[in-house]
Amino acid sequence: MKLGIFADPHYSTVAEIKSRRPSLSAGKVKRLIEIFKSEEVDAIICLGDLINSEKDPKKDEENLRLISDILRESGLPVYCVMGNHDSEAFTPAEFSEISGFRAAPFSIDRDDVRLIFLDCCYTDNGSTEGVGYRNGNYHWKNSYLPSSQIEFLRERSAGAERVIVFTHQNLDDRDNPHCIRNAESVRAALEACGIKTAFSGHYHKGGEFTINGVRYITLPALCELDSLPYIIYET
Repeated sequence: MKLGIFADPHYSTVAEIKSRRPSLSAGKVKRLIEIFKSEEVDAIICLGDLINSEKDPKKDEENLRLISDILRESGLPVYCVMGNHDSEAFTPAEFSEISGFRAAPFSIDRDDVRLIFLDCCYTDNGSTEGVGYRNGNYHWKNSYLPSSQIEFLRERSAGAERVIVFTHQNLDDRDNPHCIRNAESVRAALEACGIKTAFSGHYHKGGEFTINGVRYITLPALCELDSLPYIIYET
């Protein structure tokens, strides 16, 4: 199975936000789709932040519909996780209804591989479940995976020959605010489940770490300058 993976398009009609070029992302996604089709991928995966909120609900909805339509018109299966910028504008139910993409957590079986998608857009408030991001009631440096999703990860990993995990926020242990607050607990669950690969976005520079035999791959952001980062990952 081949997966075409990218992260952080941050699409909006705004031309420039520091080093980001949000308005270019629709065209970049179209170019990625051409590449993915030429590589004959079996599915496309976006690791979050489909849009960059313009603080206008109508405009945000238009932007999410546009970028989602481009992906769905590829004719390939498309799976997404919500990023913090998506959560700034939409609840998971709203995101799913407008984009047509299922909101995490969920899992997909493809051939002999199980793909598990988790939602780390939660604030660590001292409880085991945290509080979901809603309408600006959060700070992007405070992200967290609820214990119920860690249990979901354990349950859905059971019996699977191979599992790959996808999140927006990072799970590695670098000294970086892009990592979730309970990353150590999540890594322990991955290791206990025998999972060897996890993908994320969020940290726009990207990077890769291997910790206790688990490979943590962070994709660079699509929205940055004129870059066109992606991965063709063959399982």
